[in-house]
Amino acid sequence: MKELYLNNMLVDLPQNDEPIALQSAVFMLGEVENRKASISNTIVLPWSERNRRILEFIDITAINTNNPYIKLRAKLLQNGKELISFGSAEIVQADEKGIKVIVYNTIIDFFEYIGQKSLSALDLSIYNHPYTIESIRSSQLNTEGYKYPFIAYGQLPLFAEDVSTKYLSVKLFRPAFFVKTLFHQIITQAGYTYEGNFLEEQTFVREIIPFSNDTFSLPKDYDFDHFAGLARSNQAVSFSDWLWDSRPALNLQVIDVDNANSFLANVDGTQYVAQANIQVKVTFRFNIVYKGNDWGDFGAPTIRLGIQKSDPNYTGMGPGGRVGDPGWPFIATKGYFPKDKGVEYRENEQTITADVFLKEGDAVRLRINGKQTGFALDVTIDSGYSMEVIAVERELIYGETVDIAANLPEINQKDFIKDILQRYCLAPIVQTSEKHIVFKDFNELYARKTDPYIWDNKKVNDRPQISFKISDKYGQTSKAVFKDDDAVQEGLGAGTLIIRNENLIPEATIITSVFAASETVLAYGNSISSINKIENPDHENDEYKFSIKTQPRILLDRLVFDPTLLLRNGDQLENPESGGLFSMPLFSSSDDFDMTLSYEYFLNNYYFQFKRMLVDSRIVRQYYLLNESDIADLDHFRPLYDTESGQNFYINSVDEYIEGEPCQVQLIRM
Repeated sequence: MKELYLNNMLVDLPQNDEPIALQSAVFMLGEVENRKASISNTIVLPWSERNRRILEFIDITAINTNNPYIKLRAKLLQNGKELISFGSAEIVQADEKGIKVIVYNTIIDFFEYIGQKSLSALDLSIYNHPYTIESIRSSQLNTEGYKYPFIAYGQLPLFAEDVSTKYLSVKLFRPAFFVKTLFHQIITQAGYTYEGNFLEEQTFVREIIPFSNDTFSLPKDYDFDHFAGLARSNQAVSFSDWLWDSRPALNLQVIDVDNANSFLANVDGTQYVAQANIQVKVTFRFNIVYKGNDWGDFGAPTIRLGIQKSDPNYTGMGPGGRVGDPGWPFIATKGYFPKDKGVEYRENEQTITADVFLKEGDAVRLRINGKQTGFALDVTIDSGYSMEVIAVERELIYGETVDIAANLPEINQKDFIKDILQRYCLAPIVQTSEKHIVFKDFNELYARKTDPYIWDNKKVNDRPQISFKISDKYGQTSKAVFKDDDAVQEGLGAGTLIIRNENLIPEATIITSVFAASETVLAYGNSISSINKIENPDHENDEYKFSIKTQPRILLDRLVFDPTLLLRNGDQLENPESGGLFSMPLFSSSDDFDMTLSYEYFLNNYYFQFKRMLVDSRIVRQYYLLNESDIADLDHFRPLYDTESGQNFYINSVDEYIEGEPCQVQLIRM
């Protein structure tokens, strides 16, 4: 007897007891890039009142329900045995014949859930921290979460040979994040627990994702629109006989937008005062009418309008005397010249713009100025002139909070997990009784040869179908490669599997990582990784723009003792006592580091048993009469021993299992 529960409620199944076919597989050797799981065929549920009620009357168009658009919790039993636990069901169609549903194993639900999310969607707020010398230094010994490794993001500053202490700007450092921490957060935030022998591997615990983005991003929830401002005047401004102290203030009486309460009235003109560190675009819009009447021997005057930014260090004085307003230099201006005496000029729809970074407390204002004084001049700024302030995206600056999630590469969570599974040749197995994932490798399969399944009495056909090629996706030379990056030597970190089968294509790429490899350079006597992102670094002014696009990278953390390297932020120097251990991760081995991320290493060390099944491969398709206990308790990482042939086999898949009927089992000789 079969039972199907949707959202913990027992549904009615067809009275004709239409068979429900299941497929069971976890790691299809023919598709090394994929990981499989249990899935049912389409189940057609009858239009019973119970089913209509459980599915919230999806047949009535006037009733709105989310059931056709969401994954339903599902559990499938046969004779009391759970074949699928903690699964999900999808309503694929409803017609006069019934409601068509497909039931999936939990692992499919897991991968579908994380497949819709990027790494930046994770809640990693517990790892957020201030971008300071203290954070950079204290992170060097971190073994989880984040750290600030020393990486050559461009040409590094040069120091004289006799300089014993080398102070490195904090602006050369960006946060990296441990792969194992991301792995943990992805799985647990999806509602699962997990285990696996590989979690203690020395390569895995050292893997970090260094910063490789083009922007050192602010927190994801940073509201740039909050700082928008728009103010305008409802009065015209007119004046004559230009003098420094007789210039009218440009006031803005009407505030249209001011979410952060930034506009401040002042006798010298309305100011926009920054309430936080922001990069803004300021626009001054106006119509102007001007006329010069008499300028004697001084030459035609210049009328100058513009945008000023507060600066307490600006004196407003030049070689010949006063040239500006003390504390308020212009950052953008526009000039107007009355070429002919007595002629009135009108300029409509004028704009002046300035892109400027404002620290909290900095202000901008509108102002009018001129070149000559003491002449007859008439100027009018029409009513309606305005100042608009738009906050634009900017990079994080020293002292602000680093949002780790916002600075991770744009990689899908599913692709990230898949990359780990491929590197360590793992298959995820979901325990049927709970949302718990066990990550298994093929060493376990071979270790259990002493405790195999024996299904000799369940065989149906004496002459099984035998083939000698696992898949056309493999080549005689099967390659695993890292993602291409223009700045990295082609093929760096690649590995190959050699399969002795002349019927395969000569060459195939079976794995492509989501990460690129990284080259090694020598810096101050140390081997460090190179991720070339800074073009034309300005070491003198500590100006480093990460503008060169690169692919995401992965490195192995490594601590190096070098007391000559210290940190600085401008003139703030780190205490020499802080010198010592620095994180200097590498992609591959060096004179003092014998670990590598090369696929050659992983294929040789984690694919050894896997390769044994590919070389001289033999695939047997045998029919067995299995029962619900065989399916419910099936462990693909327990071999099947065939007494007749005296061989152990990997159970690659069980296809179309239907109660009471023979099903095909695909076996691969170990």
